[in-house]
Amino acid sequence: KKRNLLVKELNSQLKQQNLHSLYVAGENGSGKTYVLRLFANSLISCNKTICFVNIINLFNTFSKYNIFNNTDNLFMDQIHKMLNCDVLIIDNLGLERFNPYFHINNLYYVINQRLINQKPIYFISNFALKKLKLKYINIDNKSIPNSLEIQHYNMLVNKFVDLIEDCINQKHFII
Repeated sequence: KKRNLLVKELNSQLKQQNLHSLYVAGENGSGKTYVLRLFANSLISCNKTICFVNIINLFNTFSKYNIFNNTDNLFMDQIHKMLNCDVLIIDNLGLERFNPYFHINNLYYVINQRLINQKPIYFISNFALKKLKLKYINIDNKSIPNSLEIQHYNMLVNKFVDLIEDCINQKHFII
């Protein structure tokens, strides 16, 4: 039933050609990714460019490449794709393991630029936004050496989740 409300919202966006960001949360196996992949296919048939990013793979790409020493520069290519596509879909938000400063800063940059340019982002997560924030704040990360840096990181997480909330403008589906 909740999934049907999401499908109805996405169909409405397609029909009205008025795409706007959404945050979709729900249990593993509830069909979140499936529904958004179908939506992406419909958008492709409308000649929209889609960047469907699995957050785990994205952060592996971020971690693997040194932006200053990479001739192929896959890192910057991925950032460029995420910034310039018509629709960005980020799957598995909250399931990544990462260096908090580097990854959240880069993702924050992408989301902020897309918000400024009024380009939609569809977030898919197993966590409601409040739980996502707690998950990021409570991450066991030994790379944060002191309490001042932990406070800075917590502020960054709060800004990051606030940015997502600004981006989705109360369009939050739990299925």
